[in-house]
Amino acid sequence: MAILTDVLVASPSEAEAICRYSGGHFENWPCWQAKGFDNLIFSDLLRALGAEADAESLSRSDTLIYMETQDGPWVFHLPDVIPETLSTLEDDAIPDLAKRWLQGENAGYDLFERWLPGEKPAGFEDAVVESVVWELKDLRNLSKQALAANKSLLLWVCL
Repeated sequence: MAILTDVLVASPSEAEAICRYSGGHFENWPCWQAKGFDNLIFSDLLRALGAEADAESLSRSDTLIYMETQDGPWVFHLPDVIPETLSTLEDDAIPDLAKRWLQGENAGYDLFERWLPGEKPAGFEDAVVESVVWELKDLRNLSKQALAANKSLLLWVCL
């Protein structure tokens, strides 16, 4: 079963409204649509950014701000260190961050190992890192939008 995830530029007070749009929230809020980038994957990003306390909080679901039902969808408030750091990240620093992110337990498995278990063909690691670099650039652009609008990044997760 695939986990659908989106990162949105919104105020935490809009979390319930985001869920009410039944997946159509991308029409009403700036959004980065992805699959599988759940709170555990973002916890690994926070660790890669050196924000261990925020990573622990997000992985324990302490930043869950809205839950439609026990079965989802759920909305998490992504810690402010993500947009604050990513918005100022220079292009030449992104590949190093991508590599650190992929070293995380969840990101390393979900974004790397799960797709091709065992021995990897030549160039596979570089291709995965390059893919994550593009994802980080998208998140950087969304982070800039969030800061310019004085809003947060919210993570919508649905099974």
